[in-house]
Amino acid sequence: MKIPGVLDRQSARQRRAGEILGRLDLIERWAEVGTPKLVGAAAYGLMVALDIDIEIYCNAPTVEAGFRIVSEVATRPGVWKVRFSNELEGPDQGLYWQLRYRADENEIWKIDMWLLAHDHPGPRSVDLVTAMKTALTDDTTSAILAIKEALLDQPDVH
Repeated sequence: MKIPGVLDRQSARQRRAGEILGRLDLIERWAEVGTPKLVGAAAYGLMVALDIDIEIYCNAPTVEAGFRIVSEVATRPGVWKVRFSNELEGPDQGLYWQLRYRADENEIWKIDMWLLAHDHPGPRSVDLVTAMKTALTDDTTSAILAIKEALLDQPDVH
């Protein structure tokens, strides 16, 4: 059963995410290093939190290549925080950056970016996108969005 408004709110958040990616030129910039793929809720059409996830696949992830891209983006208006974690030797086997982007006073986005090798053994979020999009119907999407919206303001759940 469709729940009124949740699909429209999700679509608006997804459009806004696309605008922000465009403002920051993130997909184009990461394409200089590898193949960027939108993953997670923004890719599935399940956006509630202001959160964008990107995986970038390349031959050999390097800190230098990633910082070159992130340092260019960090100077853009609205970007106010950048975090980095080198997980190449850890279970995630990649390089992670997070941007915080302030679209306005009340709209702060978190953008997670993983730079991974093409042959990354997984798990890989990119591998879920097609299956999720195929499996979701308007009814299941609506139900999931309603649950996510109900949980959004509950700090114990995050």
